Amino acid sequence: MIALAIILSMSADTPLTGVFYAAGSANVQCAVAWNDTNASASSSWTLGFWSGANAAYASKGSGGVGASLNSDGIIAAVKAECVNKPNAPLLQAATRAYVSALNNKR
Repeated sequence: MIALAIILSMSADTPLTGVFYAAGSANVQCAVAWNDTNASASSSWTLGFWSGANAAYASKGSGGVGASLNSDGIIAAVKAECVNKPNAPLLQAATRAYVSALNNKR
């Protein structure tokens, strides 16, 4: 819950700092997350991350983030973050895309 509170209090331009524990696809650098070998796992992880963040956010009485986006739109938003920061881990790109969608009420 603490991580979600941090996410929800961020703007899309807020640098991610602190200690984050992540495993698997979350740690893959954006530069390789969407290649032929990793794209399926990265897509699955991204949609799971988004669903989990929405479940936690909805428990606070708010609707889901990204209601205007389908799964392709969510993945496209994360890929766009990866283009901006190719050395960032997928977790960071997904978090930034989620916060951007939250702030833009998409």
